[in-house]
Amino acid sequence: MFISCLIWAKELQDTWSGNTSDLVEQNRQATPPLMPSPAIEAKFANVFLKIKHLIDIRPDDPNVDKIEITNIIEQIEKEAAKDDSANSIKIERWLKTLAEVSSDIFEATINALLTPTDEISMTIMKVAQKVNEEKKQKGSHDRTHLVRQI
Repeated sequence: MFISCLIWAKELQDTWSGNTSDLVEQNRQATPPLMPSPAIEAKFANVFLKIKHLIDIRPDDPNVDKIEITNIIEQIEKEAAKDDSANSIKIERWLKTLAEVSSDIFEATINALLTPTDEISMTIMKVAQKVNEEKKQKGSHDRTHLVRQI
């Protein structure tokens, strides 16, 4: 917690030019941003290590850059590391975007998020399950629609 406060104060100092000691003193009683502990972040990073490797070895795709996929994964990873305080709406949106741009990485991410571990909170698992079910229903609807067209 103390390190979080120092980081937060340093960010404030970097943001404002000039004399920042007054600003830091005024905000001293404010609550610093909620950040997971380094131990949780390190354990959680292992969950996404294989996914990042899959992105690296993925063939180039003219429709989506690897960096775009990596950015989505890193956003999901950072937010999900907050455990039960994670913003499920953001994670849901990022998972849906990932499903649209890279189905293979989406599947790997869903599998990682649905595998019961100490690192993944129930909230995150429920969001992953919901998005996965929606994608399956949409895929089923799309196939039915194609069959009707034929």
